[in-house]
Amino acid sequence: MSPPDISPQESRENADPQEGSRPIPAWLLVTTVLLVISCVYYIVRSDAAAASAYGDSRTLSDLAQKPKSAASAGATADFQMVPNTTTGTAAGTMICTSAKSP
Repeated sequence: MSPPDISPQESRENADPQEGSRPIPAWLLVTTVLLVISCVYYIVRSDAAAASAYGDSRTLSDLAQKPKSAASAGATADFQMVPNTTTGTAAGTMICTSAKSP
């Protein structure tokens, strides 16, 4: 067997990098392992089934959105049904005849 022919372009290429020349620093590996161990310990030690003693005492009905009416928002308005004159039908348009704001 003869060695493969190497072109001039291939001979100018740099060698592939090796991780052995610059490995991951030991302090970074130790820090990462300790962080993962502490996170796993925290999750395993916590009791997810127990009620939270630190949470607020709101119920689902307290968290539900309440519908807001115009009167509760402080504004009042009167509406009037105006018939559609182009078609002559009873369907019309609602218009605001007066709007008051405190």
